[in-house]
Amino acid sequence: QPVHTPEERDLGVGLIDLGGGTTSLLVIQGGAIRHSAVLPVGAGHVTSDLAAALRTPFAEAEILKQRHGCAVAREAKADDMVEVAGLGGRAPRRLSRRALSDVVEPRAHEMLVLVKREMERALADRALASGIVLTGGGAVLDQMVGLAERVFRTPVRLGTPLHLNGLVDAVASPMYSTSVGLVLHGLRQHGGSRARHTAGVLGQLRVMRERMSGWLKEFF
Repeated sequence: QPVHTPEERDLGVGLIDLGGGTTSLLVIQGGAIRHSAVLPVGAGHVTSDLAAALRTPFAEAEILKQRHGCAVAREAKADDMVEVAGLGGRAPRRLSRRALSDVVEPRAHEMLVLVKREMERALADRALASGIVLTGGGAVLDQMVGLAERVFRTPVRLGTPLHLNGLVDAVASPMYSTSVGLVLHGLRQHGGSRARHTAGVLGQLRVMRERMSGWLKEFF
């Protein structure tokens, strides 16, 4: 499902999908793909860093990243405290959000720098007249857009699936851009009447909404 507009595709836009284990890059200009790549680093590596640095379970580190992580540490309040679960039954401890974000920022910065170097290597950085669109689970990290603008020195915005009417915010989110696109693509591939296609889309997205709502309750 597109997260960028026809105007952006014409002028030149970079689409960066920050997934859990990988980061995908797509640069489009004049309606054609100029460059694509998949890099072996993603938002899951931020979680791994947190788990190791804070000596906390991976699942707990993921929750901390989602709820309290910040891609620009100086933007996190030093007096905003969070509770960190201990390993092996150890007692939880309190940590400032600033200290937590001091772990998050270097890895987030590294991911973006690797993407920038890949674009420069392919000379694709010259085709970004309309800027960059960030999508994927890693894109929703607090201050990720600001960090990306600092790294790429170009306008950056969050990308959400376009032209989705009647969906809850949880579905129309950068986190689910790829999932929504795969659902719609699969339904289109199977063809059928417009009415049957529309009903299929709504049914599939209703299932996605229910599953995502349950997932969000665990984290938020």
